[in-house]
Amino acid sequence: MCESFGKGAKDNGTEVEIIHLYDIDFKGCRSCFACKLKGGKNFGRCAYPDELTPLLDKISQADGIVLASPIYCSDVTGMMRCFIERLTFPFFEYKQGYPSIAPKRLKTAMIYTMNVTEELANQMYPDMFNRTEFMIETVFTKPERIFAYDTYQFNDYDKYLVETFDKIFPTGTVGSATYHEKWRRGWDVLSSGSKPFQFFPRVPWVRLHTTKNGGEGGIRTHGELAPTQTFEVRTLNHSDTSPYNV
Repeated sequence: MCESFGKGAKDNGTEVEIIHLYDIDFKGCRSCFACKLKGGKNFGRCAYPDELTPLLDKISQADGIVLASPIYCSDVTGMMRCFIERLTFPFFEYKQGYPSIAPKRLKTAMIYTMNVTEELANQMYPDMFNRTEFMIETVFTKPERIFAYDTYQFNDYDKYLVETFDKIFPTGTVGSATYHEKWRRGWDVLSSGSKPFQFFPRVPWVRLHTTKNGGEGGIRTHGELAPTQTFEVRTLNHSDTSPYNV
């Protein structure tokens, strides 16, 4: 998804760089507060000396940023959480209303992938989405959201202990694209207390949604976050396509 997003942006004349967070040696915010020290040489920027610091300086001068993460344990990945801390915390001041001192108000977007249905995601994750994006919106701009639902977790379910999933392998087409449907059992109702889990078979197509309609090709560029229609593509593997990208 990140590569397709980047290709679309490049095709529209935008310079694009994809960064894989898991390839960078860094950790989350250390709460050193060097970025808040009055008169300090690192006021308004992250001072911790690791591989992420020079990238943060570079990102702060970009026109836009797209963050992408799978949902693990009902949240974005730990690496993405650490990155958002390091990126945003230096740019808001401890003043009334927490004003942003970011060099540029970047255009922003979030790509989320998950192996639950759209209906279940709407029940479980709205607070998580808002919490994840709060700092980004405070410092830069409100992110546009792009979702991929019902993604695979494994290439071969026979190799893993996943008794709550059923599988069959009929073939079919989506437009001119050939695909393999893999029916599974997934969560229909995820609840606690006396109400038990209910399961139902489903086909895990990836359905990509945005918060707007229209647009061309489903691609957003840094210069203009073009709206796009809802569309479906062939199934993605939740692990292979885990977009720990920036």
